[in-house]
Amino acid sequence: PFLSLTPGSEQVYLATGFAEGIAMRLGNATSLRVAPLAAIRPNEGPFEAGRRLETDAVLTGTIQRIGSRLQ
Repeated sequence: PFLSLTPGSEQVYLATGFAEGIAMRLGNATSLRVAPLAAIRPNEGPFEAGRRLETDAVLTGTIQRIGSRLQ
């Protein structure tokens, strides 16, 4: 999951979209099993979800809009 550092519901959608896009691309790699974002329970942290889903790794990140730029 990605966390938006910029307030506003639009930014939450953007962070979710980035996470879903990256998950789809990683899921195309035949050597990886990618758990869907929907498998994360509400109010569950990414590392708790990773343990519950028995993953080997958890990818997290942040996204922030500054003016017209994303970083």
